[in-house]
Amino acid sequence: MLRLVLYSIRSKPSKPRTKLQEAVHPMAKLRILNTQDSVVAYMICADVVVAEVNKRRATRSQYDVVLTESVYEIKKIESFHLSEYLYISPAAMSSLQILHCEIHPNSQMWHTSSGFADKKEGLSVYGMFQNLVSTSQGRLQLKKFFLRPSTHVSTIVARQQTISTLLQPRNSEALKYMRSALQKTPDMIGVISKLNKGIDITSVGYSSSGGLWYAIEKFSRNVVELHRLAGKDIGRLRFANTMNGAQFRDTIEVGAIARVGSLVKNTIDFEQSKLRQRYSIQSGVDPNLDCLKRRYDGLESFLTEIVDNIIKDSASWARQYIKSCIFLPQLGFLLVVTLDESTGNGKYCGEGQPRDCWEKVFTVDGSVCYKTKQMQELDEVELLHELALHVLEYSSELSRASQLSGELDATLALALGAQKYGWSKPEISRNGRSHFTGGRHPLHEVSMQHFIPNSFAAYIDEQGSKQVPGSVLVMTGPNHSGKSVYLKQVAIIIYLAHIGSFVPADKAAIAITDKILVCMPAQESASSNESAFATDLREVLHSVKQATENSLVLIDEFGKGTCPVNGAGLAAGLLDHFLSIDPERCPQVLIATHFHEIFEIESFESTTSLNFAHMKVVINHGDIRAGNDPLIYLFMLQYGRSFSSFGEQCATMNGVPDEVVRRASAISSIISRDGDLAATCATLSHAEEARLETAEEVARKFITYELGDQESSKSTREAIDMLDELLS
Repeated sequence: MLRLVLYSIRSKPSKPRTKLQEAVHPMAKLRILNTQDSVVAYMICADVVVAEVNKRRATRSQYDVVLTESVYEIKKIESFHLSEYLYISPAAMSSLQILHCEIHPNSQMWHTSSGFADKKEGLSVYGMFQNLVSTSQGRLQLKKFFLRPSTHVSTIVARQQTISTLLQPRNSEALKYMRSALQKTPDMIGVISKLNKGIDITSVGYSSSGGLWYAIEKFSRNVVELHRLAGKDIGRLRFANTMNGAQFRDTIEVGAIARVGSLVKNTIDFEQSKLRQRYSIQSGVDPNLDCLKRRYDGLESFLTEIVDNIIKDSASWARQYIKSCIFLPQLGFLLVVTLDESTGNGKYCGEGQPRDCWEKVFTVDGSVCYKTKQMQELDEVELLHELALHVLEYSSELSRASQLSGELDATLALALGAQKYGWSKPEISRNGRSHFTGGRHPLHEVSMQHFIPNSFAAYIDEQGSKQVPGSVLVMTGPNHSGKSVYLKQVAIIIYLAHIGSFVPADKAAIAITDKILVCMPAQESASSNESAFATDLREVLHSVKQATENSLVLIDEFGKGTCPVNGAGLAAGLLDHFLSIDPERCPQVLIATHFHEIFEIESFESTTSLNFAHMKVVINHGDIRAGNDPLIYLFMLQYGRSFSSFGEQCATMNGVPDEVVRRASAISSIISRDGDLAATCATLSHAEEARLETAEEVARKFITYELGDQESSKSTREAIDMLDELLS
């Protein structure tokens, strides 16, 4: 399987552009998946994407030709194999709460964008680390870690090694300094994008934090500090030999980054810029500009004196048309002249000054603004553009350093999370089966006071001897006992290991898994055109078709969405499918079900690939009315079958009325004895009830009669009269 990655860069429009506009940088990425391995299908996919890009470019060029051309030009096509990453569907990630976005209610309003601004991360595994990153680029890289779990042992082990090195007690001080430097490291991707577009070069977007140029200088300063920390302070503790340390040492051109910082620092006067609320050039950069700054004090008097000097040097007939001198941050200094409506130019355009070239910039409110030679001499904008061009010469080095600082920040967040939550380093292997001891569900562990850990694939029989683990584990037992939590816990631990993170377990050995396939009860939504049962069927079909010997399959209460007989049959058929696969080729399968009757099938009892487990509970045989629960949940995994789901006890614990529970218990008893449920639960009509009441009354009266000796004819006659009276 191949994925096409299309990079968009700035293009060369038909009209001339400045050197700044010609600077090339990556703007965006478009991706498409190819489900075939053939070259023909690969090229068809590429053709479809290229056609779509051209269509968007043609549609949006009417608004801004330059910007449209810059956004929608394809630079190159790259491909990579999906086999390099663990597969898990978006629905599965949501069910497992690995990533879980909460959509803001405002997103349901009309004309509201459905972008990321309307979403925030809810309670999720990713959310546990999100607040531990220090930078925006680190947050982006952390999201990539979670979206792209690797199947390369070397990549996983390298990330684990970095985390282990960062968490060494001897590195605690350096770790603190490293995090402090990362917190002050801005994201350069957006900064370079703004430089290419010509945004924020002067006072546009200037803020108290210093704006774009200060961000570049601060980035340079802190990347140099990170390089020093990675290569010197903790280099002797072998951090430089880890994945992130080696990248900082060998990939980042720290000399180029330092030159960019020095260039900006020596050009921009940040103190003066803060006072003027626009960028100001340092003294010594341009002697003519320094002379003008010393000559004039204050912008208003500065502009007034400039226009007075221009009027003095102009012809007498032209002086009446020179109105003022203005400063625009994007354009610099401009001379304003009265508009001649007949020609569209100014009534004075520099006549009589052959050495001066007046360039018309724009017309507004009966005036024409010109850029003259004297205005150009006053401009700091040109110097800032020159500075931008010099900085863009190092755009690739800045982008690479920003990306690597983000990866370091994301890895550091994984290390801080492992330290905060008490996780351990798993062993990674290419072959075999995954297993762990003392595993915990990370979200449940942080949201409750006590959490009971459980192991996986460490099957122990009643005598205490280890068994060979089977491929299929079926969990039965009562509701609320923790079966679903256990299934999710297994998947999350295996998933975390594949992103290179430590895992919430005492000890874990994780085998490389190619897919995590999940079939869990779905929440019905008006946005979906299928029922929850149809969704379950689709997910089961996907799991059956896609599972390999290296996959993990989770199935939670499949079949409960239809009638019990059909549901039990579907569950039994699915279980039989996995058990019929050669044990060497069967995936690891975890199934939770309440269909106990299907395990009476003889073929299930004889297979060695099937193991049973349940969550241990204690039945309370005492007086429930005294406030005691009928069940005590221990949340401890115990191998072996549980022969009841304890539905009636669960109903009582959840406040279902006693009369309802008693009636349910009686009906359940009839069903378990194969009794005639229709006859037992049949209801009578009002006429039948009346006849039954009359018959009961007659019978009771008959019992009270004393018939005595019936041998005489008189006694017989009395008895007949009594019966007539009774039946009348």
